[in-house]
Amino acid sequence: MSIQAGRTIKIIVVDDEPISADDMSDVIRDEFGKSMNVDVRTAYNAKSVIKMVEESPCDILLSDIQMPGMTGLQMVSRLREHFPDMRVLFLTGYDDFSFAYEAFRQHAVQYILKTEGDEVVLAALKKEIDRLRENEKIMERINDAEERYTQMLPAYRRQLIMQLMLNQKGKLDELEERMLAGELYLVVGLLRGDHNHHVKTKMITAGAVSQIVAGSFGKELAWSEYYLFDDVLIWVFDFDTKQSVSKTLFHLMRKARQQLEEQLKVTMFFIVSEEAVNGLDLNEKYVQIRTMLTNEILRGSTGVAIRHRADVEGKEVENAKKVSEMRRNLENIQLLVRKGSIAEAKNDINEVIAYLTTHSQTENLLAVEAAQSLNAAILSYVNRNGMISLIVEAEHSGAMGTVAYFKKLQELLVKESEKRIDNAVKSVAESVVKYINSHISENVSTSVLSDVTGYSSGYLSRIFRQEIGMSIHDYVAQTRMNLAKEMLMNTNLKIYEVAENCGYENTTYFIKIFRINTGMTPQDYRMKAKH
Repeated sequence: MSIQAGRTIKIIVVDDEPISADDMSDVIRDEFGKSMNVDVRTAYNAKSVIKMVEESPCDILLSDIQMPGMTGLQMVSRLREHFPDMRVLFLTGYDDFSFAYEAFRQHAVQYILKTEGDEVVLAALKKEIDRLRENEKIMERINDAEERYTQMLPAYRRQLIMQLMLNQKGKLDELEERMLAGELYLVVGLLRGDHNHHVKTKMITAGAVSQIVAGSFGKELAWSEYYLFDDVLIWVFDFDTKQSVSKTLFHLMRKARQQLEEQLKVTMFFIVSEEAVNGLDLNEKYVQIRTMLTNEILRGSTGVAIRHRADVEGKEVENAKKVSEMRRNLENIQLLVRKGSIAEAKNDINEVIAYLTTHSQTENLLAVEAAQSLNAAILSYVNRNGMISLIVEAEHSGAMGTVAYFKKLQELLVKESEKRIDNAVKSVAESVVKYINSHISENVSTSVLSDVTGYSSGYLSRIFRQEIGMSIHDYVAQTRMNLAKEMLMNTNLKIYEVAENCGYENTTYFIKIFRINTGMTPQDYRMKAKH
């Protein structure tokens, strides 16, 4: 069956004998014209073909070899320079090896003798038409894949930037480097006001700032992304210009702050990176700017945007590097707490507690922020999971926000979380046991149990062995065998009925398994039990 497509396939037939050329064109047109969307043109010499192809390239050329003025071989050699993908079939009345060899050198796909008949020619053409149609399908798939890649690129870039910002990405590959090859500028902002905890307000703010920047820079702005981390707003802009844009960005941020403050009734704080940022340096730059922004707010800044100087030296840079790891700990805690994985956040929480142990909150601004951030993350987790009673218990170890309080609260939370996980695992295992016992005569494979419970087969197998002490397969086999023994001793069911009730479809197999487990046949077991 031929492969249909919408595009018209163009064929040129050339022969210095007009009658032969016209007849062959008519045969091809009748065979493929409408059914396979083929257009056939006819020529009687090489020069006419060259002109035709230059004006409108063809897909398949069916050519005589021996023609006056310019042979078919010479014509194809000339056309190949500009149309290398054209499929060529030579049709000749000469059974000469030298012709065939030269046709092969010209990359002809077929060398057909006129004496072989029209059927051979049509079969060869159909093969080439089908191949062209298949190539069209392949190109469609390639184009579709490229289109999907283009559509997915912004989402991939967004995720990549987030990983770089949180220092969760290693070395960039070639594609990722190209994605971030422009002039990246970083803006970090904070919101203060009655709407501080409203996600809608933050998203409106982030989107509005992006639009203001886009409207000002026009085509010089390649792309922009924004991120929301609790009360922190982060913008990354990529510019197609080598000129410094920080001053313009700085003034746009001030403009945005004023407009949004009037419309949303919030106080806004911004810091703009002074210079373009390399993708791999996003985390370090973010930490520097975030630290500076926090310091300015705690010092009583009026909310006017502050431009970050990249050439800050000495103690500030060194301090920024020291707090980088602490920033990552706090970000990880927030992410894991949102996922409900307080146990996984244990190491990061311990790092923050260790930092608070050695840094006074009355003297160190990062310690203040770390305590506030940790407290907010834990309270959020406690509220969502109904663990308020643990707060009261932890408060007995110290006032809210102290190191002793955090230590005790973390210990209680992890213990309670692990307890809940253990209970959940035990509940799943018990549900599996209950289902097996009530459906023992049916198919109770791990795949069936997976569909029933909604858990993966691997997870079910692991927790079942952990809680019950044996595999699901062994438990099913044991349960069926115990049931078979009970039925043989206490009922008059036939052996095949016992097998069916115990989930064995094949009676012979049941007898074999029973003998392996008991050393006797079911009938012998029944007789022995009754005597």
